[in-house]
Amino acid sequence: MICAECGLPVARCECRADARETGPPFGSPPAEAPAAGPWPAPELPAGWYAPGGAAAPAGAPPSLVQQYAAGYDEKMVLRRLLATVVDYAALIALLPAAEAVLGNARYQELLPLWIGLQLLYFPLLEGLRGVTLGKWLAGTRVVGPRGTPPGVLRACVRTLLRPVEVNPCLFGGAPAGLFAFLSRHHQRIGDSLAGTYVLLTKDAGDAAARQP
Repeated sequence: MICAECGLPVARCECRADARETGPPFGSPPAEAPAAGPWPAPELPAGWYAPGGAAAPAGAPPSLVQQYAAGYDEKMVLRRLLATVVDYAALIALLPAAEAVLGNARYQELLPLWIGLQLLYFPLLEGLRGVTLGKWLAGTRVVGPRGTPPGVLRACVRTLLRPVEVNPCLFGGAPAGLFAFLSRHHQRIGDSLAGTYVLLTKDAGDAAARQP
């Protein structure tokens, strides 16, 4: 092939030396992009970086409440045990104390009230305030995911498994202690189902205050 500008063979022509060094021969058709294969491009694992520097979506980081809950040791389980003993002692003492103050006749008339108070003790106090008498003495608090009191609904779900998990007459409360000690955020089964956590009072206040 003869160069149209200098009349020399293209192999000896200096007119298009730059083109030959940096790209395809002068006059060649542009190279086509390779066709896509039959398989889709693999997805990057979470936390890896995609081409161009964009980060692939990763799992959400633990919340402040979860960080506090995960950082406790066996001392928190002992605090929870203390709170349980105090709460159950208060509930057991309620009926004879009411009978001693009101007399047997009046006590029998109001017996549905005392039973109702016992049934609502945990759902109302934990749901609305996050604290019972036992938890107040132990320096702990039940919270929801944002560090605030969990609400009555969550507290009711949490309480449903209490007769099995935290029953002194059935396994002595061992299931609750075992799950609270071994689980990642030190939750018993009722906590896991309800989405609740037990924090130290000061940690619960800090977590609630720092929520956006």
